[in-house]
Amino acid sequence: MPSEIRPLVDALNRLFGKVVAAREHERTFLAYAAHELRTPLAGLKTQVQVAMQAPDATMRDAALAQTLSAVDQSARLVQQLLTVSRLDSSVGPIATVWIPVEERLRDLLAAMGGLPALERVAFGPGVMTIEIRMDEDLFDLAMRNLMENALLMTPPDGVITWDAALGADGGAILSITDDGPGIAEAERALVIRRFVRGSRRAKLGSGLGLSIVTMALEQSGARLQLAGRDGSPGLRASAIFGPRLARRATPATARL
Repeated sequence: MPSEIRPLVDALNRLFGKVVAAREHERTFLAYAAHELRTPLAGLKTQVQVAMQAPDATMRDAALAQTLSAVDQSARLVQQLLTVSRLDSSVGPIATVWIPVEERLRDLLAAMGGLPALERVAFGPGVMTIEIRMDEDLFDLAMRNLMENALLMTPPDGVITWDAALGADGGAILSITDDGPGIAEAERALVIRRFVRGSRRAKLGSGLGLSIVTMALEQSGARLQLAGRDGSPGLRASAIFGPRLARRATPATARL
């Protein structure tokens, strides 16, 4: 082709490529949604039918409680599907700021469950002295899903702990450890994929939480690492930030 029109042709090809990618993204999202919503909606219908035909109040109340559980599961799944779609379609540079980790985690936890949730989570000393450079929405998204996962998997009397450490290279590791059943070593590389759930899974899980964490961290130049606990049940999920993405908190932002 004439050299004069080559830039135009290249630009059109790039545009067509974006259109194809957008259509494929939409097709995939609809397939995910249809597949994953089918089960909780079927369970919801079944429990409503049981409640309508219950011969006594005890059976009816039990069916209604199961209905509420199914509604919670469906609502959480829809929210996660929308989040995955948003992360998939995000393009361009992201705005980053220095985030005081302990203050932000406490705010997220308070919004998630108030005082009961705060009482279940402990903060190690490292969390109080660290800041992470990241997009605020992506940070909230990743940490909220890690906390939801820990709260779902840990029994009421279990312990959940946040901790952090700065590395010699200027990076940092921000970790949450729980007392749940953990994830088998052979499954850890799989459960970060969409809709993959481990054999030791929570009832409300959808197989999207850890994949959302992975996507949010990767868009910020960080990564997720899953590990067991030495000699104890549970899971240690760590967000690993490279150099220039972490620093020691300033006195104005560190919580003493």
